[in-house]
Amino acid sequence: MTLTPSESQQLAYLTEAFSRNVAINEQIWERIKELDPDVSAAAELAVAAHNNDADAHAALFGTKIRERLNATLTLYVRPDGSDNNDGSANTAAGALKTLDGAWKRLRALDCAGYNVDIKFAPGGYAGGTFSMETINAPIVYLTSTDPNNKATFNSMLILADYGRIQCLGLILQGIIATRFSNVSLTNCSISTVGSDYFSFVFIAGDTVIKNGTVGIVFTAQRHSELILNGNIFFDNVTASTCTAFANVLGYIQAINVNFSGVVEGMRFRVYGQSWIDVGGKGPNAIPGTIAGIVDTNTGGIYS
Repeated sequence: MTLTPSESQQLAYLTEAFSRNVAINEQIWERIKELDPDVSAAAELAVAAHNNDADAHAALFGTKIRERLNATLTLYVRPDGSDNNDGSANTAAGALKTLDGAWKRLRALDCAGYNVDIKFAPGGYAGGTFSMETINAPIVYLTSTDPNNKATFNSMLILADYGRIQCLGLILQGIIATRFSNVSLTNCSISTVGSDYFSFVFIAGDTVIKNGTVGIVFTAQRHSELILNGNIFFDNVTASTCTAFANVLGYIQAINVNFSGVVEGMRFRVYGQSWIDVGGKGPNAIPGTIAGIVDTNTGGIYS
């Protein structure tokens, strides 16, 4: 179809009007279709893409937009699952196989402010580094499907980039929150916990520090906080460096916590304008067999 110069100019004005107002006037819409059906087809795609239609977005731009949640999402992970599944069912045919697979599924979504619950069946899983940067979810829960047979992570979990994670009833090798992240642990078994670089970690419930040797059990450094709460049991632990370590504006609070069990090694080390706060309970409040060190020359505080 060949348009006269006047019609071309008119079409340009109409399509500009369309681009500025998706709720387009019916008269304008009919005139666009009359002047150029191809333009109207493209405009229909644009409306669909604007309304989060992934196929329309792909037709216009070659890539699909992320699926947008409209409710809380539950994903299931099982040792006999597959990362080719969508994680929607707690069956071998529906569940994912790894935390990495679940995270890739999350990163393909726009969570739109809805929480996500990732449920792990009994068995062993690998850890890894997981960024929350593009996952628009207030909280991601990591939980066991069977509280009497907890899922086990055999390597470190590093949670980063503005994430808010709650771990409930898991057995963990260790966990580090870093780069503006917020992590809570409730009723977990773990070997080492760290809060790093403007992050926050909260431990609650009944926590077991697993049997074995570890460098440091609790770490807070680089403008971060670690709050110890509830009951913490040390299952014959050896801390080769110390039980609690705070450095570079780190803060560890151990006021509302009950320690029990056995841990051998230095109780604590505090450096670099950091503070281990035991609420005035004295130098033996942090478990260990060797007196702690407070470097007052660099601003360390223990009180």
